[in-house]
Amino acid sequence: MIRNICWVFEGDRGLSQERCDFLVKRGLETEEQVATHQNKNQTISQDDDVRSSRVSWLHGEDIYDCVRPFVNRANEEAGWRYDLRQIENVQFTKYGINQHYDWHIDGDCDHFATKLFKKNEPGATYSVNETPDEAMVGLCRKLSVSIQLSHSEDYEGGDMYFTELPKNNNITELDTWTDDIFRKRGTVLVFPSFIRHKVMPVTKGTRYSAVAWFNGPPLR
Repeated sequence: MIRNICWVFEGDRGLSQERCDFLVKRGLETEEQVATHQNKNQTISQDDDVRSSRVSWLHGEDIYDCVRPFVNRANEEAGWRYDLRQIENVQFTKYGINQHYDWHIDGDCDHFATKLFKKNEPGATYSVNETPDEAMVGLCRKLSVSIQLSHSEDYEGGDMYFTELPKNNNITELDTWTDDIFRKRGTVLVFPSFIRHKVMPVTKGTRYSAVAWFNGPPLR
């Protein structure tokens, strides 16, 4: 059992307003697409009942430098100390009115979750367990990071929730929780990729966020 399911950086410890502006600018300038999700049978779907948003993919060291320090610090401070090797492209996400992402995990950490190579071809889509990057082959998602890029007053709804892990074998229903600090611009959340979470529907305005996944060898 892990002690911490989420590590939070906020205020002076969070992402600076200048870097928030930088990520939003790059995200809005980059071609966007409809967000997808992976079904239990490993197929890719655009089911709006599960996930509804628009995403852009950002890459480059200037982008990765916005998230890597937080993940490295959280990995140490939260006591996970996972073996991390590679970062995936950063996902810039726009949630408009009525858009959301239902309960999900970003990935498992066992040997069944390791990535297999899939050739990079025009129009190709990739499941969580597929990659065109040979450096990612054999790795799986270990830590996820979500950065709040909108001011809390710019939207309503859109709160991010987590599921608590059971404290003993007698618990049959898991508690869920959120925190007002998650809405503060620049707040950075880092958590193991197998932790269930969701984003509630936005009821007014637009919510921007940046999400990334750090990969490493499966747990053993």
